[in-house]
Amino acid sequence: MLLSIIVPVYNVQRYLDDCVKSILCQEMTDFELILVDDGSPDESPRICDEWAKKDLRVKVIHKKNGGLSDARNCGMEAAIGDYVWFVDSDDLITKNALQNIRECILTFPQADMLSTQILLWQDGKYSLHNSVVSSTMVVLSNSDYVLKGYAVMPSVKYIVKLSMYRKCKLQFIKGVLHEDIPFTHMLMGLAKNIAVLPAPTYIYRIREGSITTTPCIKSCYSLVESYKHIVEFKKVNIAPEEEPWFLNLMYDYFYEIFLRIYPFLGKKEYDEFMAEHGDYVKREFNKIKIGMHGKRKILLYIFNISPKLFSYLIYKKRGSH
Repeated sequence: MLLSIIVPVYNVQRYLDDCVKSILCQEMTDFELILVDDGSPDESPRICDEWAKKDLRVKVIHKKNGGLSDARNCGMEAAIGDYVWFVDSDDLITKNALQNIRECILTFPQADMLSTQILLWQDGKYSLHNSVVSSTMVVLSNSDYVLKGYAVMPSVKYIVKLSMYRKCKLQFIKGVLHEDIPFTHMLMGLAKNIAVLPAPTYIYRIREGSITTTPCIKSCYSLVESYKHIVEFKKVNIAPEEEPWFLNLMYDYFYEIFLRIYPFLGKKEYDEFMAEHGDYVKREFNKIKIGMHGKRKILLYIFNISPKLFSYLIYKKRGSH
């Protein structure tokens, strides 16, 4: 079997049918669809079972609630395809996604994983997730992929050899928010060859009330813990000569922390976070300077003068896009 598509399911009864339909209607049929019901309290478990009765390619796993990372890891353990693709249950895949993925796999079998393009869908409008897009299928080293400016996140843009996951024992970190950040960084450090597929294959639905759109100070604390995990990963898996490009990736943690802390500037939540982690964050941010260039070095200089100003600038820049 070529592909295992893993869909974690929790409180998505409104969106689940659309997600499953977009997968099962594909012309390419050499895949299994694993729906992982993460103890969902709504009608999602019943919807999963109904799909399994309709189509033999659908497998359903019912488990106690353990969070998104645990659900994805559970699906990965059950997968039997040569490649694995994580799809979120409130999103969709494009009409010819699996055929395009199959063509890329057959063209570049040496690649550890494929990187696809994502369409953002909000208020009925579509836009490309990243401005850096290859015009043709191409294979890049992990360092070239990062340094050329391709978007590293989110994890749903990657189709990865299952053998690499199992050889490296790579899993999502349980118990953290924004688990995609450390996961994609570890993935990028381990995958030596990355095939880039220019055709959009994934439709990412932006909706209010999701983790990515709701201010939450816990996100900042969780990102600090994820950063500590990546520091240890780097010590074990990244050779000294590869450190500069990997340090460039680690900028993401400081960017995300101070992007997400912006709504709390001038409030006790900001003061409490900085009292607990401010010194550590400042010290670690300056450690990765060797991997930074251009605007990022300027932003680090601004951060050292005023973390609040740094937060304001990146928040306003994000809002302008």
